[in-house]
Order: sequence, then C-alpha cells, then structure tokens
Amino acid sequence: MRVRPAGARGVHRIAQIGAAAMRAQYEGLVDPVAVESAVAQLYSIDAVADGIGSCSRTQSAEFLVAVGDDGVVGYLRFDSLGPEPELHRSLRRGGPAQVRDRQPAGGRPALDA
Repeated sequence: MRVRPAGARGVHRIAQIGAAAMRAQYEGLVDPVAVESAVAQLYSIDAVADGIGSCSRTQSAEFLVAVGDDGVVGYLRFDSLGPEPELHRSLRRGGPAQVRDRQPAGGRPALDA
C-alpha cells in the first residue's frame, strides 16, 4: 500500500468510501433522510473535488489517499480551514467502507462508532 496526495483520479473512490462510511457510522442513530442529505452534501463528486482543491491550496491542510492493488482504498483529510481543525479518515477493508475515526484535533471523537 502507498500513501500519496489525493488528486482528480481518486475523487470517485473517495466519494464512494466516504459515503459508505458515513452511512455505516450513523445507521440506526440518525434519521436516514438526514444522513443521505449529509452524504449528498459532503461526498458528491464536486464536494470531494472541492475539498481536495482547498487542501492543495494551503499549507495548513492535507488530503491523502491510501492506494492498494485495486486503487484508492482509504483517505485522510486534515484541515484547519474552519473554526477548529478537523481530522477525517476512512479505510475500506475488503467489503464496505468502515469508519475508522472522525474527530476534532482536540482528540475527542465526534461520535464513538
């Protein structure tokens, strides 16, 4: 497995992995309509591409992908573009994407999955 900066060729896989992870993370906890609304907002192709672009234009952000034999298998995004730094990461392991963690930089998980 290699780790490299995210780019245009990984956008579709990042969107797929992120959407699947979000659905799995909030299943049974949050109204499915709200989850799908968040997925559409955060993991559309345009939203992921914008996120990669935003991270590439600043030194205070990173958007990396893990690449295996089958292409992109996970991602990590760290940024301090908003009021608080955030870390987002997800890794696909064999089947559907599994949420690994999502937490503010302060170290407390936003949701225990």
